[in-house]
Amino acid sequence: MEAPVVAVPWFNCLGERLENFPIVAYTLPATTFVDGLLGMDFLTPMQAVIYAKEGEIRIRV
Repeated sequence: MEAPVVAVPWFNCLGERLENFPIVAYTLPATTFVDGLLGMDFLTPMQAVIYAKEGEIRIRV
């Protein structure tokens, strides 16, 4: 599978706004019931902690 990497002018997620953030542009199938995926390139700098039982992601910035 191939998908282009595109730098978006800004990206706002989990209350954080990033400028010129590179993303992988790929359309997910409608049957996945998700809006998108967050990669480790975003989660690691935000010091994200995933709480699977609660269905939450919390960040420490």
